[in-house]
Amino acid sequence: MAGTNTRGMRALGAAIAIATAAGAAQAQFFSFASNSNGENWTFEYNPQTQRLTHSDANNGSPVTLLVDDRNGPMPAVSIDTEFRADMTLSTLSSVAIGGDEFLHIYALNGSFEFLVDVGNGLETAMRVEFNDATLTARGPSDRWSSTATISGGDTASDPGRVTYSFFQPLVGLVPNAAAYGLGVGSSIGPDDFSFTLTSLNTSGALPFDPESNPGALGTPTGGPGDFPTQTWWSEGSFSGSAIIPSPASLALLGMGGLAMARRRR
Repeated sequence: MAGTNTRGMRALGAAIAIATAAGAAQAQFFSFASNSNGENWTFEYNPQTQRLTHSDANNGSPVTLLVDDRNGPMPAVSIDTEFRADMTLSTLSSVAIGGDEFLHIYALNGSFEFLVDVGNGLETAMRVEFNDATLTARGPSDRWSSTATISGGDTASDPGRVTYSFFQPLVGLVPNAAAYGLGVGSSIGPDDFSFTLTSLNTSGALPFDPESNPGALGTPTGGPGDFPTQTWWSEGSFSGSAIIPSPASLALLGMGGLAMARRRR
């Protein structure tokens, strides 16, 4: 029995070695521009729940997601998606940075995802789950100005802060998906993402004219370190990267596992 197990482990080890030589993982880039959905705001904040969501979820206005092979030779692929987000804000601190300006710092936990029309309804193409992300906004002690930044990423001590999950609808819409390193499954890290928020305002009007309503730019807070006290909307652009096990590696590892199972029998 010991000899059989040893042979099986050697077979698995050989498969792992081959998979490593083929490229154990690939980093892919994902992004969308703030104007890819020009008829709606990207984000909406609810001061009663401290939740940040996509302002147009479930209304069918597409956001164009770009999939790129980490700036490699393949062209970026554009995919019309429905973007959804659900992020919960919690306070961290406000730091005086000179004059009357502060840097307001918050933590974010939640998820966002991209859905595609598969002919008989929407299905999830890519989902990102995260914890301990950061939102920062500059402004006076009791107000954010009109821009903010959200960023999240894995760390050496917490490699599971960000996880990308990929589903068949995404893989099926990327021609020659293997060349982009895409396959059904979850990322292995290190992964990251960021959103840049602009034209942050308490008006919500479309189109928004800041010259005629300058008081709506930014959003008031209860004071340093407090939550925004009004509903606000913003434009937003997204970029992120994920480390994905290569399809070849997964296939070879699967072959190794099958060989091991056969030897056990």
